[in-house]
Amino acid sequence: MQFELKMEYGTHRFYPMCDKAKALGNLAGRKSFYADNLVDIRDKLCIDVQVFIHSMGGYMKVELDNQQ
Repeated sequence: MQFELKMEYGTHRFYPMCDKAKALGNLAGRKSFYADNLVDIRDKLCIDVQVFIHSMGGYMKVELDNQQ
């Protein structure tokens, strides 16, 4: 699943990018997720989680840190 990292009011928020991530957001009733939500998706549901940031005309992949 792919998520876009955005900083909003000093908080890291992760927005679904792919159809599966958007479907999960709809099921959960959420438009965005926190880092601990993504760690749970990765570790408890065994789903590959990819995080991207928007950077100068494209997206750059970043690592999801367990400590966020």
